[in-house]
Amino acid sequence: MVVLSFCYFFVVIFACSEVESSAHTFYAQFSSFMDNAGWHSVDVPNPRKNPSKAIPADKIDEYLAVYNATVLPASWICNPDGYISARNYKGANDDIDSFNKETTSELGIVVINSIDPNENISEFARKVFNNWEIGSSVSNNGILFVLSVNDRLMQFQNGAGAKEMTQTVMSNIFDNVKPLLRDANYDRAVTTVIEGVKNAFKHQSPNNNNTNGLSTVGTISIVISVVLVVALVLFIFLCCCCPCCAPILACFSCGSRSSGYYDRPGYYDRPGYYDRPGYYGRPDPFYDHPPHHGFHEHHRHHESSPAAPRSTTTYNSFGGCSTAGGSSAGSSW
Repeated sequence: MVVLSFCYFFVVIFACSEVESSAHTFYAQFSSFMDNAGWHSVDVPNPRKNPSKAIPADKIDEYLAVYNATVLPASWICNPDGYISARNYKGANDDIDSFNKETTSELGIVVINSIDPNENISEFARKVFNNWEIGSSVSNNGILFVLSVNDRLMQFQNGAGAKEMTQTVMSNIFDNVKPLLRDANYDRAVTTVIEGVKNAFKHQSPNNNNTNGLSTVGTISIVISVVLVVALVLFIFLCCCCPCCAPILACFSCGSRSSGYYDRPGYYDRPGYYDRPGYYGRPDPFYDHPPHHGFHEHHRHHESSPAAPRSTTTYNSFGGCSTAGGSSAGSSW
């Protein structure tokens, strides 16, 4: 009896351990499934409105310590999976904040583990751009950079007003970031993206071009205008002061011309074919019949009828702060 009791006890313990092991395995598989499910565009927190949601929940105290604050301030970076360290998170936000103030543009960054399989990265970036309403409502010059680590994908989405973000600029930034991502140096990768965007605006910004001088087209236009004015003044001076050139000016000013064949007196005064008596007075059966049956009156009726108004349609450009209507580019590493 005692032996049977011990056997039953060990069987129960073994069964419980198997249940616990199965529970751990199920939890691990469920967690892996949730990680592979990835982020959906509508679920990505806006760091400007919910900064505490844009960082890992278990690291809030670490971020608060770096900021030396009790409440996290609004941010430009969404880092919900903790790929960016707290210290670099603050430094990168400070750089973006200074860039946004200097250029009146807005740069936002998203760093996540993966994207929902039902969305591709370009669609994901466009929707997040629109949801966050990045950029000025007047110039539509927002910029969004998305980095999906497990998918090994990155994407730029720009507003129509961010002309500085050309395909060449974005391609160069991708090339500079790829080696850092392969080494899992996400802090430095984000910093490199910010530096690349800042350099693009520094070298291609229209404001900088205005401060450094006139554009080539403007300079050429001014030179041509000056040459034409000088030529006109010189021409008038020579015609007025030079005896040899005075008749030329008189010719242009008076509009005189040499007399020709049709300037002979009486050429237009002689009677012609159409001056014969009764030419226009003779009855015409085509034009003199009752007006409501005639072609002439019918034609006049159609001429006097008001024309049907043309339909006009006005199309609005994207131009709003919540529309991603500009360039975009993506890459893997």
